[in-house]
Amino acid sequence: MQRLTLAGLTLALVAGLVGPTTAQADETWLLTLEPAFTTPLTDPQNDQYGPGGSLAIGAYRSLAPWVLIGARLRGSIFDSGAAPENPLFKDQPAGGLYTLSAALRFRIASGDDPRRGTGPYLELAGGPGLTDDLIRGTVEAGIGWNFEAGAADLGPVIRYQHVFHDDVFDNGPLQPDDAHLLLVGLEVVLFDERPAPPAEVEPEPAPERPCAGLEEDVDGFEDEDGCPDPDNDRDGILDVDDACPMEPETYNGVNDHDGCPDSGQVEIIDDRVVIQEDVFFDFDEAELKPQADAIIRQVVALWDQHPEWVGVIVEGHADARGTREYNQGLSERRAEAVKRALVAEGMADPRVATEGYGEMRPRFHNAETEAQHAINRRVEFVVVQATPAEASAEAEAATQTPTEDE
Repeated sequence: MQRLTLAGLTLALVAGLVGPTTAQADETWLLTLEPAFTTPLTDPQNDQYGPGGSLAIGAYRSLAPWVLIGARLRGSIFDSGAAPENPLFKDQPAGGLYTLSAALRFRIASGDDPRRGTGPYLELAGGPGLTDDLIRGTVEAGIGWNFEAGAADLGPVIRYQHVFHDDVFDNGPLQPDDAHLLLVGLEVVLFDERPAPPAEVEPEPAPERPCAGLEEDVDGFEDEDGCPDPDNDRDGILDVDDACPMEPETYNGVNDHDGCPDSGQVEIIDDRVVIQEDVFFDFDEAELKPQADAIIRQVVALWDQHPEWVGVIVEGHADARGTREYNQGLSERRAEAVKRALVAEGMADPRVATEGYGEMRPRFHNAETEAQHAINRRVEFVVVQATPAEASAEAEAATQTPTEDE
């Protein structure tokens, strides 16, 4: 029972030592193989046994860059000694010693060498040993020097092993003297490969300039793209002719060629030309006010800018003061007055139609103040656009040349 208890405690110690360490979790364990020449150094073992050999297998893991911790199992066989002089004594059989040791290895680590088994080292170890069915305590010390040999490490090692005969492992009548053993061997370290160097990453080629051969104009607008920007605000007016190169033109018939936004009184919403200020007529009048001239010119300018327009319907409206019949006639007269002004500015008469709606379509229902009534007496323009088929036919007719017969 004592033997089993001591063996169990030693195994637990070894497992604890070679278990969690400060090494990286993915570090590969080192496996060592060590054949060695073994001989007793002192009597009485030197008289009873001759030199022999041993084989050890171990496993190591980093505790720190300069410290390895591990466990080693060794079996040693000793030749029988000289035959006894007295023929009444039997020959001494071959001896054996089997040890399980926990080990600490101290090495001189090179900062730039990732291998863990190379270089000079000093090792201390200890654990139980089994000989002649008796468990005995053992300690040992060794020095060695391993060299890189391809995928493995290889080098000589010399060890001194001490086997106790009168310690806590005493289990019976033992020899009065401890055993002192010398081991000279060759250690082979496996799984200590040098990690492969990182793959070389070829630098990505510099991206081609989107505007090869052209220099960036460095004008504060998208200068990082490497391309010149002749029309920064993209309003169709080149910067050299644009009074406001960073602000797009508002095409509303008011100075549409200066490149600057403006708040003209006319804009296009869907199919209608909308007048922003009602400056056409005074109360109960069908004559255009002087302020209407500028608006008429803006409408004509919009007409010139839109060849897809084939006609304009001028809609006249009146406020609700007066009879319905009177307001209907007033709205028709107002529409005709605007048509005459448009034709006078250059629009073709057949392209302009008129409609009067009287008080039927107020912008402001239930108007009470003069300002509200002024909003309702107005003129609106409805744009008539060519259908795709009509536009195609007109374009084809414009490109045809008359024949000699015609």
